[in-house]
Amino acid sequence: MGSYLPPGSKPLPQYGIRSAHVVKNFTVPGQNYYQIHGYMDCDLLGINCTSTAPGRYDDAGQYDDGPFINCGKEPYSGVDASAAANPGMQHYVEMAGNGLFCMRVCEKGNLGPGLPCDLTQDTAGCEKFMKVQFLGEYATGFSYMDLANGVKTTASVFIPPKTSATSSGASASATGGAA
Repeated sequence: MGSYLPPGSKPLPQYGIRSAHVVKNFTVPGQNYYQIHGYMDCDLLGINCTSTAPGRYDDAGQYDDGPFINCGKEPYSGVDASAAANPGMQHYVEMAGNGLFCMRVCEKGNLGPGLPCDLTQDTAGCEKFMKVQFLGEYATGFSYMDLANGVKTTASVFIPPKTSATSSGASASATGGAA
C-alpha cells in the first residue's frame, strides 16, 4: 500500500485494523468487484461497537453510495473512480459492528437486487451478504485472493495485543439480521 488518500480522508490509526482479507472477483463480466473484511479495534478507531439492539449487525455504521431516497444522505466517500486511481469502481457497500468490518467496491451499475453491491442487503451483515468468514484462517493475518486465477497471498504481521480495558472482543457469531 502506498500513502495515497482520497481528498478529505484521514489515515487510520496504526493497529486499528487487526486483520484484513481482500478478494478480487473479476469472474463475471460487468459485475467486477473488490471486497475486504476483517477485525478492527473499535476503541483505537474511536467507534462505538457495543451492540445496542439484539440481532443488529450494523451498530457501528453502514454506508453505501446509493442515492438519497428514504434515508440520510451518504457521506462523501472518497471513492476515486478516476483513471489515476481505480477506474470503473465507483459503487460501494460497507458494514461495521461488533469489532468486524466488510466493504465491497463495485463497477458502475451494480447496486440493484442480486448484483454485487446490492443496497437492499446493506444491513444483512458481512457473513450473510458478502459470504465472508471471521473464523479460522480469517481470524488473524492479512490476505489477498484473486478469484479469476485462484492465487492467494498471505502475510503475517506483528500486531500488539489490545491494551484498552473497554475494547470489545469481536464475536464471530455476529452474523447479523435484517434491520
